[in-house]
Amino acid sequence: MKTSAEVGQLAEYLISTYCTSAGVENPDDVRKACELLIRKAARCIEKYNDQPAALAVLNRTIRYHQANPMEPEPVDPLYREAVEAVVKNQRASVAFLQRFLGVGYNRAARMIEAMERDRIVSGMNSDGARAVLMLEVPHA
Repeated sequence: MKTSAEVGQLAEYLISTYCTSAGVENPDDVRKACELLIRKAARCIEKYNDQPAALAVLNRTIRYHQANPMEPEPVDPLYREAVEAVVKNQRASVAFLQRFLGVGYNRAARMIEAMERDRIVSGMNSDGARAVLMLEVPHA
């Protein structure tokens, strides 16, 4: 089992490595780095029962995010259509959107991630599936 100091050092290394490699100019990479760090913090609590180290990871992530604000992502012109398809069909997968909209994997994945942020679909469960959290298409 690692000590709190070792977990803290590991967290600091992860923050500097991932955020440096992500680069501030690409908001998606910074967001992914921050999400990864949050998962690492959760693992600190889960695996090592080390809440102070986990909070330190989260606080460092927040400070990094505040020091390097991200530009808002442009809305995909097909996003509304994608939301309608997911809600009406009650299917929330990248493959479904690829087939339905005729778009590539990365574009469909970004739309699914945006739907998760917008609380239209759940995060992935243990078998990789997502639940649609809405029964009706939200009105803009």
